Amino acid sequence: MMTRRARKISAFVCALGHFEWLRMPFGLKNAPMIYQRMNYNALWGFVQPKGGWANFSEKMRIAETADAEDRARVTEASVSPNEV
Repeated sequence: MMTRRARKISAFVCALGHFEWLRMPFGLKNAPMIYQRMNYNALWGFVQPKGGWANFSEKMRIAETADAEDRARVTEASVSPNEV
């Protein structure tokens, strides 16, 4: 069961009237995924990287790997204050 406050927050109005949820229709752990999908749908015609989303996500994976490799190199090459 949802609290009174949660019912008021989740309420919506449509042509059929005013409705409030009594129980959560989906788990809260899905909320970020649903929010992200809503953002993608809202921005679909305005923001789309060259080559599409698949190409964009592949570039991000490559950048994350390169960034991790750079951090590892800096950590290996760094000199501690005691060695100076």
